Amino acid sequence: MAENESTTTRRSVMQAAGLGLGAMLAATSGAVAAAASTEVAAADYWANKGEVKLFLYRKRVAPQAAAPPQPVLFLVHG
Repeated sequence: MAENESTTTRRSVMQAAGLGLGAMLAATSGAVAAAASTEVAAADYWANKGEVKLFLYRKRVAPQAAAPPQPVLFLVHG
């Protein structure tokens, strides 16, 4: 091997990635369990502008009294 070639093997990279992924999953499993136990509020609406009708569907975690406001995400299709 030349001096400037890397001696890192594909196997060692995959093992490190697996360890990192496992640590991330372990750290977030508590948050996922907490989110799974919360109530979801959903509603649908129609918005009209002239002759154009747009169907809107809102789905969110039901707000808690002491919880800070959640960020907004818009998904637009079409």
